[in-house]
Amino acid sequence: MKKLLSLWIGLISGICLMAQSVGIGTTTPDPSAVLDINSSKKGALLPRMTTAERKAIEGPEPGLMVFDTDKRTIMIFEGTRWGQLVYRDSEQMTETISRIDTSGQSLDKLGTSVAISGEYAIAGSPYADNGANADQGAAIIFHRENGSWVQQAKIRASDGAAGDLFGFSVSISGDYVVVGAYQKDGTGTDTSRGAAYVFLRTGNSWTQQARIMASDGAANDHFGYSVGISVDNIIVGAPDDNVGAEADQGSVYFYHRNNTVWSQDIRLNSSGSGAYNHLGFSVSISSIYAIAGSPGNSAAYIFFRGIPTWSIVGGFIKFGAFGSSVSINGETAVVGNYAALNANGDVNVGLVYVFVRGNLGVWVEQAFIQNPANHEEDKFGFSVTVFGNTMLVGAPAGSAQPALPGTVYLYTKFGTTWGFTRKIDDSSPQSYGQFGKSVAMDGFNLIVGANINKGEVHFLNLE
Repeated sequence: MKKLLSLWIGLISGICLMAQSVGIGTTTPDPSAVLDINSSKKGALLPRMTTAERKAIEGPEPGLMVFDTDKRTIMIFEGTRWGQLVYRDSEQMTETISRIDTSGQSLDKLGTSVAISGEYAIAGSPYADNGANADQGAAIIFHRENGSWVQQAKIRASDGAAGDLFGFSVSISGDYVVVGAYQKDGTGTDTSRGAAYVFLRTGNSWTQQARIMASDGAANDHFGYSVGISVDNIIVGAPDDNVGAEADQGSVYFYHRNNTVWSQDIRLNSSGSGAYNHLGFSVSISSIYAIAGSPGNSAAYIFFRGIPTWSIVGGFIKFGAFGSSVSINGETAVVGNYAALNANGDVNVGLVYVFVRGNLGVWVEQAFIQNPANHEEDKFGFSVTVFGNTMLVGAPAGSAQPALPGTVYLYTKFGTTWGFTRKIDDSSPQSYGQFGKSVAMDGFNLIVGANINKGEVHFLNLE
């Protein structure tokens, strides 16, 4: 009987509380509030989540609020879309946030190359000196902590030497990064043979796991001019590799990791394509697909990882500097041609192509995108990156002429059409700043390199 009586008292008390205002830290809650919190020492915490987690909420109710740890702001759902309720200092959603190498020096050119994966990003600083070793090069690792990007490490090759240009190319996937040093000398007379280095993260430390050099490398191959990594697979470009009697035809090399050992899978080239094609000038890899640019013959080639190894499964030939930049994500590939002319004959205006894998497994052209600014010397397409239905295109020489600080363009795919979404500018533009020299993105987060002088990188979180 006592238990039943207690249950009835509890139910009646709950109903009364629901009909009244509830106070925390006050005995006289405001009658207009369901919940009135009063404190001079503590605050109230909303649910905290990343942008991706917030966007994944199913059927959000209008008025729903969360704290977005990527944007560092409170977001509210107003019925049809999310909007920000408050900014965090000057780190606003609409502006890029710049970061530099805290120990960098003049002419290091940080941001020559960039890559991003989850909570980590890497930027190459290939002209950084190391003591008396001029232009040995370095790479900076950034980590996102509580929504802000901070420098975590500065890495160099264990056998670094002057003039290696370590950091000219970079790529990251999970806990692994690969860094190219295309001017690295081999043994004897093998000058500028080139090398690539793999680093592994353990906790907050990054340590060199492997040095990769082509098994058949030779002088001036420039192995490591471009690099890409996806999980356990690496692609490295050697654009000045001689193929038979064809000088500088270029090759790409694939490597696979077994436990802690990286072994060469295969060396591929566009057989019979001719001298000075420079295959491997640009590379990108995503799961079982990869792409390499061959701007010497205005081409780009698609590779597939089958059994037992990689092979060429498609190729495209256009004109000009087509293939000077490439990116692939899943079954979508983007190829830049920064030297394309416009209808007026203006030079280096730029053009970008999008290719997709069709229903029959054949890669086909889906779109070509012209420079929205249409300015001479913009070099639209000098850098490209694609992730899902979003694409970034760098125009590092334009487009706010005559200052020429550089800019980046964002595109989004709707169905099969790629539409211009917005222009992203340097929040503190510099004349000839090279903003957009390199671009990369992962999910809603992007990084842009601006390698003028000391160099810097810019981060932005996108909706």
